[in-house]
Amino acid sequence: MIPCQLSGEKSIFKSEYGLKVCLLAFNSSEDLVLLTVEGELYLIDIVQKKLRDKVKLSGYFEDGGVKKKKKPNIEQAKFESEENVLVFSTGLGRFYFLKNVSSGAI
Repeated sequence: MIPCQLSGEKSIFKSEYGLKVCLLAFNSSEDLVLLTVEGELYLIDIVQKKLRDKVKLSGYFEDGGVKKKKKPNIEQAKFESEENVLVFSTGLGRFYFLKNVSSGAI
């Protein structure tokens, strides 16, 4: 797992596709879980080399029902593979968690 840091000496992993990935982990089904700082969640089957799911976590970037003009980035993220739980915090200082992060469940 790679922690996401927007400032400091550690940098965000940038893929050749332009994704700024702040979390790389495997779920209990051995799918690769990628989370970008923009709030895109990817589940990739590494054996079959195909994308299982792609979800935009746009609902987590609202503050009191009013959308901000500049959406905050995900600043920290952690994944617990045994329970398939994703925990992350945004630039607004809010923490969220998603249970059962697996193909077909998100």
